[in-house]
Amino acid sequence: MKNTLGFYSLLLLLIISVTACHDQLPKTEIEGFNATDVLYRRGGILVQKMDEKFHVLFRSADAGKVKLELAKVGVGLDNVMQKVPISQYTTGSTAEQVSSRTGSTAGFLGAERFTGCQSATIEGDYENVAGALSHALYWSPYYKLDNGEEIRITELFTVILKPGTSLEELEELARENSVEMIGQDQFNPEWYHFACTIDSKGNALEMANLFYESDLFQDAFPDCIADIKLNCINEPEYLNGSLWHLGNNSTAPNIHINYCNSRTILSQGDSSVIVSIIDDGVQSTHPDLYKVYNGMHAGGGSNHGNIAGITYSHGTMVAGFIGAIPNNGQGVAGIAHGVRIAPISFNQGTPFIEIRNAFYHSVGLIKARVINCSWSCAYNEYILEGIQVALDEGLVVVFASGNSSTTTPVTPVTFPANSDPRILVVGSINANGERSSFSCYGNRLDLVAPGENVCVLSVDPDFPLMQASGTSFSAPQVAAVAAMIISLRPAISSQEVRDIIEKTAQKIPVGTYYTTSKPWGWNSLVGSGLLDAHAALAMADTIPIIGNQIYASSFTGKRAMETDF
Repeated sequence: MKNTLGFYSLLLLLIISVTACHDQLPKTEIEGFNATDVLYRRGGILVQKMDEKFHVLFRSADAGKVKLELAKVGVGLDNVMQKVPISQYTTGSTAEQVSSRTGSTAGFLGAERFTGCQSATIEGDYENVAGALSHALYWSPYYKLDNGEEIRITELFTVILKPGTSLEELEELARENSVEMIGQDQFNPEWYHFACTIDSKGNALEMANLFYESDLFQDAFPDCIADIKLNCINEPEYLNGSLWHLGNNSTAPNIHINYCNSRTILSQGDSSVIVSIIDDGVQSTHPDLYKVYNGMHAGGGSNHGNIAGITYSHGTMVAGFIGAIPNNGQGVAGIAHGVRIAPISFNQGTPFIEIRNAFYHSVGLIKARVINCSWSCAYNEYILEGIQVALDEGLVVVFASGNSSTTTPVTPVTFPANSDPRILVVGSINANGERSSFSCYGNRLDLVAPGENVCVLSVDPDFPLMQASGTSFSAPQVAAVAAMIISLRPAISSQEVRDIIEKTAQKIPVGTYYTTSKPWGWNSLVGSGLLDAHAALAMADTIPIIGNQIYASSFTGKRAMETDF
């Protein structure tokens, strides 16, 4: 949907579904599920053995031999990890304890056998894999739970002694099944750890079951490699996959802006950093928005961002991507939550000269560091001059690339986005990592961010969240990351911010070669690639802190007025 406002047009919604962004993902089912094992008998958790995916453990010294054997049958190693020495789990080797009591370890090698090891995942036909792992220390199949989740059983399992069962009985059962006794747990002395090898009579799951079924022990259970899902946002819409721009685990797992990882570097923005949103106004009292100034009109004066005839829905939607409060149950999460948002609004009858003034206000009155503009208009000298003033004074200016009509050929990047190479121009991609059909592209495009079928804030109490599409919603994601970079390194220049955001963009499949027109690669469809918040902050974090990290501009603006900025 497009909305023409005089000579200019806001890059509004190409698609709006006036429904809350509820879970649309079907529950994962396992075709033909028929469990043949259980995770452990006491819990009775059903699992299905996977015939073509395996966990393998080998000594680091044998890594070359293992790889060579597997290569002969066309299988490689994935997820290779150096294992923590198994002795760190225990207070001492049970083999040593056995020796002190009996004078012999009776065949036990203990933790020493598992020192200096690596683990990996392999996928391939069972018969091929089984015949190519003679140099492995241990291997076992993956298992699948009835909800479709996969679990990876390690070589370890743990046994808890039952009152009345002797340690000698535990040792004897271990010998009979060729499992290594490792030691007592460092925190729970009633727990005894064991490790399986290729010589054992079963993998760790099978051995734990066997020990438990002996009725000699209180419990027995295998160890698994954790597949930890870090839900850095507990908003329902994030957990059900609707906020795919922040973390996309449904359609294409790597197509998102890497938001959660970015929070490990900086958890929220600095309130001294101000982002100016030049748009149709922002609802400053919205319950999901944080630190929004009452705002002003582009023509001057404090009108609280609420201009007659304007529903200020578009600006509010844009603001949500920047400053929405995470983990409050309201629905969305802002990428730069913590920074201040300063709305400067205009309406259908606003002259171009007043829109120009919005850029002057952003610099002189508001003292913003970032400006977001999710709109386009016809070429105009007034607006061009305002943008150039903001750029000259060191502000990061972000524009949406523009929305092309779906009934006509896609057009190049629109004005004003194409007016100055210092502007960060942002296009849209969908959840598959493809350029959105409406997203304008060309030689002025800098990068892309999710903008198709994304959840946005609404001011409609009946529909607080809506699904929408447009480059309007790609741009504020880049503006938010710029604000986070500045929060991390306040003295950074706008040029450095732009370079970091482009250099760290993720290269996504687009069917087109990334040219060397920029040192980090670029093409006309997606620019430098997909916005990566984590990589951008990680690069910014390497910049040395300079003095007291205060950014200062001598510009005071050409108009003074009473505002609450």
